[in-house]
Amino acid sequence: MPKFKIYGADSNTAKDISVEVTADTPMDAESIALDRGIFVSRVVEVMPPDSSHSCQSLANITCKVCDQGVMRRRTVHRLSGPAVTVGYIFLIPSILGMIIGGVIMIITIVGTISTSGLFEDVARDQMAHAGISETIISEVINDHEISNTQRDELTDDQKTVLDNSIQSVILGPMATQTSGVVGIGFSIFIIIASIVGGLIGWLLTMKKTILKCKACGAVINAS
Repeated sequence: MPKFKIYGADSNTAKDISVEVTADTPMDAESIALDRGIFVSRVVEVMPPDSSHSCQSLANITCKVCDQGVMRRRTVHRLSGPAVTVGYIFLIPSILGMIIGGVIMIITIVGTISTSGLFEDVARDQMAHAGISETIISEVINDHEISNTQRDELTDDQKTVLDNSIQSVILGPMATQTSGVVGIGFSIFIIIASIVGGLIGWLLTMKKTILKCKACGAVINAS
């Protein structure tokens, strides 16, 4: 809806005043002014700014240094060349570091899960190959204590296999869990270090927009 500027006099004080009102036509604007107690002498429409002209003027700003050249918009790095180079040195390895850390974490988790029952299977096969009864094998797999009576029924070689199997069933999963924790912790450390390095690299390689004169090279920050 267009705006109109009303020039006239206040009906109460008889002083010259000017106000802006929004209306469809000049007649409507005059009616609004009369309702407000203003004796209207002149109604002028307020022209809206030309957006295309504004954009054009921003794109063709005359340089205030030389008064000849035209300021052109450019995107440049905020810091100097050496700092930007250091930034990319941080940024590129950090991306690779995050990928490597994620791969190590996935491999560690999958390896820990896949080997959780491996020691029990190997122990079962060794005891069965040594001729140990299924009852004793089940006791070992279920982490039950073997009685002296059951041990007396075994030969010396079978006792050696039994002791090795018991150690494998008990210590094997513990070693697997420990290595899994270490692997996951190491991968998390790599990911965090990569994120910090990437943040530093991003800060060093940030860009800004400037206006630069084509004639004299004067620069004005635009962002």
